Amino acid sequence: MTSIAYGTYNIDKTDLHKYVLDAIKIGYRKFDTAQLYKNQTELGIAIKDAIKQSDLKREDFFIQSKIHNKFQKAGTTKDAIDMIIKEIGFDYIDCIILHSPIKGKYIDAYGELIKSQKEGKVKHIGVSNFRKNELKKLMETYPDNIPYINQIELSILYQRNELFQFCKKHKIEIEAHSIFSRGKYFEISEEDNKEKASLINCAIEFQLTVPELMIAWIINKNIPFVITTTNKMHLFQNFNLAHLNKIQEFKHVDLFENIVYPKFKDK
Repeated sequence: MTSIAYGTYNIDKTDLHKYVLDAIKIGYRKFDTAQLYKNQTELGIAIKDAIKQSDLKREDFFIQSKIHNKFQKAGTTKDAIDMIIKEIGFDYIDCIILHSPIKGKYIDAYGELIKSQKEGKVKHIGVSNFRKNELKKLMETYPDNIPYINQIELSILYQRNELFQFCKKHKIEIEAHSIFSRGKYFEISEEDNKEKASLINCAIEFQLTVPELMIAWIINKNIPFVITTTNKMHLFQNFNLAHLNKIQEFKHVDLFENIVYPKFKDK
């Protein structure tokens, strides 16, 4: 899997076409969307236009979408999959995942994903925001169809080591979203929080900004991640940081192994 995906969350569909074309020109090939984002059609059109304007082919791209939670009920998940494929406008989707685990519904919904994969509509299937117990129930129900991916919030300040190791053991690819901890880092005072002070000192040591350090940590853990920006310079910087071994020695240092923010049990 490509290490960095361009995320389309909270990007207005009227502006998405430009940002996607900019991302493709920079080198992005993986794109993450969802029914919830209401911009799947625009994403598909932008990728088609990029293909028309270049030597790129459909198979050069990895398109991933998420099923809206309201479609996790009997008889609706299959329709949601068909809607995603129709809106994006290609014959198949590289990966479709359940957006969140809805209690009492996600097991059957995942079963519909398996059927669509067998029909060739979807190459890979997975989940998002699933914790360990929810993954266990899926694996017990469908032992021959382990999720390809679990997209979760994960960052240098929210490491979720227990869940990460569980997924690694069972060969479930972790993909990180909200790698800047949804801005929580910027809401805490350096004077009141030793972790933030340590993070700043570490960034200074490696001659990076704190956001760059957060990306570097993800990269050096070999964790694929989704990142969203409408700033072209940030788009460029993030992509190039993701594809350069800028800090070789960083790989050998677990700088924040014991930091978990916010504190949360992944049971």
